[in-house]
Amino acid sequence: MVITKVMEPRFRSVLKKYSDLAKSERDKRGREGYNDVREEIKGIIEEVAEEYCMKTLSAHQIYVLQREKQRVMNWLKIQFSKINRQETEYMPGARHVRMENGHFVAENPDGTTEIISLGSILTDGIWGIDYDLDPQTVPKILRKRYLIEKARLFLQRYLDYQLGILKEKSEQTEENYKHAYSGLIKNRQRLNTEGHLAERMVYAYIRKLTFDYNLPFKIDFGNIFEDIRLKMDFVIRIQKRKRGVMVEGAEDAQTYGIQFTISTNSLQEKAEQVAKALEDARRLGLNIDDIILVQVPLKDVKHLFAVWSVDKPSGGPDKLWDNKVKKEIFQNLLKDLFSPEQIGAMWEKISQPKNPFE
Repeated sequence: MVITKVMEPRFRSVLKKYSDLAKSERDKRGREGYNDVREEIKGIIEEVAEEYCMKTLSAHQIYVLQREKQRVMNWLKIQFSKINRQETEYMPGARHVRMENGHFVAENPDGTTEIISLGSILTDGIWGIDYDLDPQTVPKILRKRYLIEKARLFLQRYLDYQLGILKEKSEQTEENYKHAYSGLIKNRQRLNTEGHLAERMVYAYIRKLTFDYNLPFKIDFGNIFEDIRLKMDFVIRIQKRKRGVMVEGAEDAQTYGIQFTISTNSLQEKAEQVAKALEDARRLGLNIDDIILVQVPLKDVKHLFAVWSVDKPSGGPDKLWDNKVKKEIFQNLLKDLFSPEQIGAMWEKISQPKNPFE
């Protein structure tokens, strides 16, 4: 499962070492050779601490988080096995979803039901909504995809914690960046500002569309390194085509960072920051084609979120945006990545009304 490709190469290699050690520790636990693995883990942690000029405790904390990521992957593997064996598992607090006539029907907390999209099911975890997909009517492949998206949220969160520790505790990090990392994690979790809330709403909305309409790009939320150092709130990957066939490998994709803002102030300053960030990315040898500043003057974001939060209907708070706002977000986000004709064709497909009873 690929969470990010935009990361300092040497730290990516550290995480690879930690991942291999976590797997080995799990496999050897309680068996012959376990003490040798523990000694190897201790040695690697000390090497990482020395390489990044941080305390051994901090390097160990990064390893512990990698171990938690491995547990998420183990959980995912177990859940896949249960699906294959047709075992059911009760999920307390989750909204039950069944399929009727090719449509997903979700039961709301108040007992009502509504038709929802696959994209809503796969992205509503961003808003803390869990679903229990009916094993009798929902295909296995969709139930597995739902679990992948659920696991992805945990992995993204743990990666941010790892990067936060690395950047805050390493003596190699510039002082003006140190506390920005832990501060950003807190602001993202608590949605302290309209800007962070707007970013999450836009991300959830666009990601949902990519699932529902099979759009020719993928969008990921930027990790905290991408956000702070590279000014990338989102990462958009456009798959390259070879002889008319879409290539799926991430290494064959065009990668674009998006600096998103709802403010109309200091756009020139932000543009200069983005240009400098692109220079930094290329100096670090990162695979980024461009970083683009996107401005959408969203209003009343906190009020809209508060209204949605009363009942938390499926589909997220972007359901309360009118079509004009949705179109402006979609067009502004993609205008430097696709031609007007391509964007128009995508939006025409998105904006076509659907008959839920067809």
